[in-house]
Amino acid sequence: MKMKKISILGIVGLSLFLGACTQAKKDEAKQNNQLTSLTSIQQSEGGTSATKETNSISQETTRLTLAHAVQIYESNYPNTSVTSIELDSSFGIYYYEIKGVDDQKEYELKIHAKTGDIKKKRVENLENDEKNGVERKEKGMVTTNLLSLEEITSRAQEAAGDGTAVEWNLEKELDTVYWEVKVKSGKSETDVTLNAETGTVLEVEKED
Repeated sequence: MKMKKISILGIVGLSLFLGACTQAKKDEAKQNNQLTSLTSIQQSEGGTSATKETNSISQETTRLTLAHAVQIYESNYPNTSVTSIELDSSFGIYYYEIKGVDDQKEYELKIHAKTGDIKKKRVENLENDEKNGVERKEKGMVTTNLLSLEEITSRAQEAAGDGTAVEWNLEKELDTVYWEVKVKSGKSETDVTLNAETGTVLEVEKED
């Protein structure tokens, strides 16, 4: 009888011990799952924040596309030819400055690159030797054949090797429409000239 009691007590004790071990393993597994879930959430939130930051940087500079900026210019100055486009920043705010001509006058429009608001309008007479279609024929360009600014920027940065594009200037010379893009990396700058219609790199000039 005494041995039976000891056996029963032993079995009960073993059961309690095994139960405690099982519960400990469950608690450990639960804790590990919680840690894994927390890590996943943090990584997910970190990735989301990085994406939002990248998008916000893009939106803070040029939400207005080049094509839209040209449309705004043409709606203000119809029946003119665009002769140059410049995109750069003033106190951290980017603006498009678009110039154009007709047979008698020169026009300029400054547009906020994020909001599309017009900040400046200017009209003045051409010089006598530029009138009657002379300047228009020499400098006027067709903007419908231009590559997107994103494509030009990508190619300019690739040609520079390192850095970020900060200024863009579009002009026409000898029937070639080209972009000159300034790429900055630290204190060094690289000017990359590209054909605006094909994206071909025409010149790379580094400035230390």
